[in-house]
Order: sequence, then structure tokens, then C-alpha cells
Amino acid sequence: MMSRTDELRHLTQGAELNEKPQGLLVLFKALCHDNAATVLLRCREVMRVVLEQGAEEWPSDEEWHSLLPKWFVERCSPDETPEEQEQWLIWWEGLSLEEKNEIFEQEHEADWSVSDWISWFEPDAREWFWWDAFIEEPNTLYMAVEVHGVPFPWGSLNWLLRASGSIEVNYSNSV
Repeated sequence: MMSRTDELRHLTQGAELNEKPQGLLVLFKALCHDNAATVLLRCREVMRVVLEQGAEEWPSDEEWHSLLPKWFVERCSPDETPEEQEQWLIWWEGLSLEEKNEIFEQEHEADWSVSDWISWFEPDAREWFWWDAFIEEPNTLYMAVEVHGVPFPWGSLNWLLRASGSIEVNYSNSV
């Protein structure tokens, strides 16, 4: 697992020329409206805030609303109340596997709340780590992430890119 310090270095400076990942590298392609540079800048802005938080003193959901960039928080959907979460869970448990799979596909494009998104970055919940990113052309951004197994949940990465301005995110390949 990549340390926060190393990941922050990757975020701000990129991977070093001969640096080897501890896991697998997976490449994602984000399509943008001729604003790939802005999308990348915004992704880095959000991730920097996340990576600068200490694992020992992880902020509360309420604190994240003030720590994360205002534009990101405003782009996220509202957090659900505990009652709404309970109602959703009851509804979800009543669905068949086929219905859950169908909804999962639809939810992939849904907006995330701040608390849903940040829960994937809690120290014990991390599934992907920023390795590097580059802009191929004004409408195409590539992001490489380090993972320790495939498949892995990448919805939080998808939401980060979409909330930052990407119009479509696709798994490209393993590097």
C-alpha cells in the first residue's frame, strides 16, 4: 500500500522515472469538453486535501464539507439522513440480484454525496492510489492508479473525475 506521503508526491510531482509500483497500475481515460487541464487541476486540488489529512485524526463527515473545495461540495449530492439511509437499505435488501445489478449500472453515473465519496478514502478503505496523470489533448486526460488487485471498486475515482468536469470515464487498461 502506498503511503500518503508517497501518494502526495505522485499527485504533485508525478511518478519518478524508474519508480516501480508495489501493485498493479491501471489506466483510466477521461473525456472532457476541451477542459482536460482544468479537470486534472481540480482532481489534484481535491486529492491534495484528502491526502493532507492525518489517518489518526480523520475528519468527520461535517468537517469534510468545510475542508474540501467549495465547488466539489456543491457538485456532490446532498448527504442522506440516517432515516433515508435506513429506508434505502430496507429497499435494497428486498431486491433480487438481477435488480441490484441493473441499479448498480445506473448508479455508476449518479452523483455522490460528500460522505459517500470520502468514505472510500478512510485509511482502511483505500482501494486505489494516485500514480500519475497526463493530458493527451484538450479533451482527453489519462490517469494511472495503483491497485493491489483487480477487479477493484473505482466508483470514487469515477466520481472525482466527473465532479471535476469530465463527461465520461473509461477503464483503459493495465499499464
